[in-house]
Amino acid sequence: MSVPATSAAKFGPLSIFLLGLNTTIGSGIFLLPGAAYAALGPSSLLLIIAGALLMLSLALCYAEAASKFDRNGSSYLYVRYAFGDYAGFIVGLYGWLGLTIGIAAGVAGILTALKPLLPVLVRSQPYYWAGLLVLCALFAISFFGIRLSRRFNDLTSWAKLLPLLLFVLFGLSSIIPGHFQPFVPPAEHTLPLWSEHFGHVFATLFFAYVGFETVPIAAAHMREPERNLPRTLIAVVACCALLYLLVTLVTIGVLGPALSHSSTPVAQAAARLWGAQAYVLVSLATVVSITGATFVGVFKAPILAAALAQNGIFPAWAGRINRHGSAGYALGATASLAALLFLSGGYLFLVSVMVVAVFVQYIPVALAIPRLRRDPGLPQGWRMPLGRFVPHFAVLFSLAMLAQAGWRTLAIGLAGLVLGSLVYFVRQRS
Repeated sequence: MSVPATSAAKFGPLSIFLLGLNTTIGSGIFLLPGAAYAALGPSSLLLIIAGALLMLSLALCYAEAASKFDRNGSSYLYVRYAFGDYAGFIVGLYGWLGLTIGIAAGVAGILTALKPLLPVLVRSQPYYWAGLLVLCALFAISFFGIRLSRRFNDLTSWAKLLPLLLFVLFGLSSIIPGHFQPFVPPAEHTLPLWSEHFGHVFATLFFAYVGFETVPIAAAHMREPERNLPRTLIAVVACCALLYLLVTLVTIGVLGPALSHSSTPVAQAAARLWGAQAYVLVSLATVVSITGATFVGVFKAPILAAALAQNGIFPAWAGRINRHGSAGYALGATASLAALLFLSGGYLFLVSVMVVAVFVQYIPVALAIPRLRRDPGLPQGWRMPLGRFVPHFAVLFSLAMLAQAGWRTLAIGLAGLVLGSLVYFVRQRS
């Protein structure tokens, strides 16, 4: 049995909102402007708006589903209720693996962002020891329960938001209008919409929005989740879209054509405006941003594993709760797997596998919405506008994005599906 958090320890509306921002805003905001500008020039601003509208279709599906439940689980919970134990097991397994892979990728991203400031991390031995130390620190915070986790989440959320808001606020006055001319560059200077490179750019844009779907995993640790989660999920996607749009607007206005060759566009724009010290500060903000997003995974992955265990999906020991209110055994298993993944995989490969794991959750949740609506045993909850159209659009969009993954990544995802199915049916027989 899980130990319910006290009302004072639970996430309130503001903390839920910050949790959503923290898990969604990671490294993507600092890398997105350069990749988008290389694809479409100044008109890449329209690409960010299009991406927000597409991701909003998925957020609406999660918002409607979240309004019907007050338990931990998110994707796993919705799909299991709609389609049964097998579908729930697969989505739950991929959800936990996706979060754990995200933790490993996040630690690799933190160290990658620190390399320009700490050259010693270029060497493999210090790099791996530093990564394991970061993992231990993040999991130690999560081990001591919901109250400390909530405070750390709020702290890292504000620490990543304030530098970005200041960058936008003071950078808007330094925009050079000529950098937006022509708004739509000639065709020979942009990527065709059907090209492989354009697909990779749109995948980068999509990755910048990933994370909102994990917020309901900890629904039981939130105040009035059926009421607060729907509005929070929509607000998180909308605010992230606005922030991404403004940051891209400033970087284009400051760097102009040089943006297409920039690997750290926000930091370079800050350096051009305010000097070398600003570059260091933005680089540190990047580290804080990735750390916050990684910690949210550390916080949620054991909660999901415990929910799966308490429903008979994972072994019973994973559902045991310690005196601090955290799932200690699930936390240890997640930490061990994250450490192995960090030691064995590079950042970009881990991210590509994680994206496949995310889509294994998105598609079934969108398909589950019509069934959840018709179930008389569930509360009516909140219903999205254009409710008949949006879930089907979300499925088509998810399939189109999944097609952008390479064959190697898709093969790993398929192998995981086969292995997970074997585990499920063996457990059913035993």
